[in-house]
Amino acid sequence: MGRVLAVTKAACRPGDAPRGTAATGRALRTALSRAGYGRWRVLVSRATSAGQPCYQMEYYSLSRRTVYLTSTLYLPPPKAVRR
Repeated sequence: MGRVLAVTKAACRPGDAPRGTAATGRALRTALSRAGYGRWRVLVSRATSAGQPCYQMEYYSLSRRTVYLTSTLYLPPPKAVRR
């Protein structure tokens, strides 16, 4: 399941336009179907906004066959400080 739902942090940056819920759900359902999880549901617990423009998997339930998404913002890693 982790491989099916993997999204790189580079795909979402500060200042990006918020991702659409419908398009994100369709893309995830397509990926799930291709991986043999076609009967799974995708639910969103918190929609995207200007401050959190991307989705990430919050968790998934094997017993309920459901993937839960929430909004997030991936920040670039901090730069090393020279001393």
